[in-house]
Amino acid sequence: MPTPDNMTVHRTVRNDGQEYLDRLDIGKEVPAEIEEHLVKLYFTWQDPASHVVQRNMYESAKLRWQEGTDTPYYSEALRNAICALGAAFEARHHPTFVTFPKSLADFFADRAKALVDIELDSPSIATVQAMVILSGHDIGCKRDARGWLYSGMAMRLAFDLALHVDMTQYVKRGSISEAEADLRKTVFWGAYTADQLWGFYLGRPFRINMEDVTAAKPGNSTTESDQGQWAAYISAASPGQAQPDFSEELGRQRALLCETMAPLGHALYGSRTIPSHVLQEMNQRTVEELEDWKNRLPLALQVNLGESDETTAYLPHVLLLHTIKQLFTPIDHGCQSITYNPSRLVGRATATPGRLALSPV
Repeated sequence: MPTPDNMTVHRTVRNDGQEYLDRLDIGKEVPAEIEEHLVKLYFTWQDPASHVVQRNMYESAKLRWQEGTDTPYYSEALRNAICALGAAFEARHHPTFVTFPKSLADFFADRAKALVDIELDSPSIATVQAMVILSGHDIGCKRDARGWLYSGMAMRLAFDLALHVDMTQYVKRGSISEAEADLRKTVFWGAYTADQLWGFYLGRPFRINMEDVTAAKPGNSTTESDQGQWAAYISAASPGQAQPDFSEELGRQRALLCETMAPLGHALYGSRTIPSHVLQEMNQRTVEELEDWKNRLPLALQVNLGESDETTAYLPHVLLLHTIKQLFTPIDHGCQSITYNPSRLVGRATATPGRLALSPV
């Protein structure tokens, strides 16, 4: 019989989370109406642009957790991370829920980070989701290095939890449901996309081996009957008009866009000796592939600025998808290989795949 490890600390969020938060002076109870408001803001504005949480799965798993059943699809770290990004669309300080001197967003983010530290002793899919969301929070707060590290941790943990593996055979066996399999691939490709986008934004090298990835990309359907509904939300007093939502298909297209750019990213930020003519050829090929990606977009995700009907209402996350493509377009065919130099100024990359394309989408 093995000797017990007396140095091991067995922690769980359910048993130890509140104590940890109290020690950090961030353990005050959050009013239900404030949490509900911030969650709505997150799912309205943030998640469609960086889709990594399926709301129905999150809410049903939250109910099970509150009833005392642990689930891999909900965690307190994820709940607080969602509130942190929702708070980014609110005032810096709440008029009644006082978090000063911390901003409302940092209050929830600090709670999420403390709980993630406990969850990493026994991580779950919700832990991956929380770290992807926290990466967006920290980079949004100009803590670029910390944000990039969170996205990298999320990606490595996604592989550790085998989110990159196709679950078709397990669904057929009845080991997991189809909804669970769909969530796994949504989380994996959401983490992949976030890590790739931050890499390009910061000019960091890519170190992800995608050869063993068998998980299909999410989406692949733009039939309105298959979609949820999206409506602009600011407060309960200003409900927006519902439109068909295409979060899963948008996630698929973002992943395809990042895959298209990946070879050029490796060349720009991961190679010091690539010949200029090879880089030029790669650059030209990437431009052509980006245009091909745009032309293959489903009709529901296309934007036509030449239409005479100016009343067409485009989803904000559809417009953002096209903006990302324009930012990726390397129109400078004279770009050179970039030497990665950590001693340079911390922050955004001083060189990009090309000058920003400001032409109409």
